[in-house]
Amino acid sequence: MSQQFINKSTFHNAQAADLYAGHATHEQAVFADSSFFSSWAFRISLLLIVLYFFFFFRLGVLPLIDPDEARYAQASRTMVESGDWVVPQWNGEIRLQKPILFYWLQALSYYVCGDEEYAARLPSALAAAAVALMLYGYGSSRWGEMRGRVAALGFSAFPLTIACARAAITDMTLTAFVTSSVLSFLYAYRERSPRFVVLAYLFLGFALLTKGPVALLFVLPAFVSLLFSSEIRTRLPVWAHFAGIVVMVLVLLPWLVLVTKRIPTIWSTWFFDETIARVLTDEKHRHVAWWFYIPVTLLASFPVSLLFVSPSNIKRGFQHWKRRLIHPEDRALLFWAFIPIIFFSLSRSQMWTYVLPSLPAIALLFAPVFYFGKR
Repeated sequence: MSQQFINKSTFHNAQAADLYAGHATHEQAVFADSSFFSSWAFRISLLLIVLYFFFFFRLGVLPLIDPDEARYAQASRTMVESGDWVVPQWNGEIRLQKPILFYWLQALSYYVCGDEEYAARLPSALAAAAVALMLYGYGSSRWGEMRGRVAALGFSAFPLTIACARAAITDMTLTAFVTSSVLSFLYAYRERSPRFVVLAYLFLGFALLTKGPVALLFVLPAFVSLLFSSEIRTRLPVWAHFAGIVVMVLVLLPWLVLVTKRIPTIWSTWFFDETIARVLTDEKHRHVAWWFYIPVTLLASFPVSLLFVSPSNIKRGFQHWKRRLIHPEDRALLFWAFIPIIFFSLSRSQMWTYVLPSLPAIALLFAPVFYFGKR
């Protein structure tokens, strides 16, 4: 019996030695490759755990600090209590500086989770997690799974991402829909898929329903950069754009009709008071200087901004993107990242949160530069 035990032990030791030395049998290799810890499910689970601690952990522990947090929360709470899902109100006054979608999401969160600070901030946290997962998916499909993780974790670790993901304000929800729209269009271009074109316009409709015309500033530069590509006509049929526009209008039209019947002056409020006046005048007293967004972007995108500290990294990044910018998708990312920042630098209304919808593009632009693996 002892001899049998010794033989069995020797056999297992030999198996372990072969596996360690790289001489595993085919069955052993299959078992090792299919183990949970090397699986896609494990990597996604690990990413979700990280996102939980970034965005959801103790989300409601602090009171609503920012004045806008309190206004949005109270207006959404009133919406649930009054049953008026068309016109949000705050302390008896109509509050329509922004369109309705964020109020709906926040009201739904209150309805499901109860009247808690956690519920007020939950839409922003979910939107941030969705953006990170989208960056992981897009980065993995373009440059490999490791670079997808770098893009997702880089965006999630940005200080501005964490701050806005844990605040009851519209900016992160806008960022999620902008990201969905642009990435859908990039997938449509790559896969020659009209369905993704329609999805891009659908998400653009949601972005417009979240924060109004400013959503166009982040989406259109990427769209236009691809539309001027020499291959766009052969890759994407014109009818797909018309179908997408129809879908976008169907997203916007029902609420716009209802709110216009009750408040006919709402269009002038959005286009003149909340858009043109903010760009051309300093009535909100928010103008700092043309260089305001240089330090803001560097701080908002830390630690990616460390790339600019080392001259060798600057040279390496420049060489990398000099080669890559001939690709239409990379040009679209560049336009998405920096044209809105340039525009807001010239605007008379400047806030640090305005750069947030550009951060996903910045994370994607620098993910291949930061990862030193073999292409």
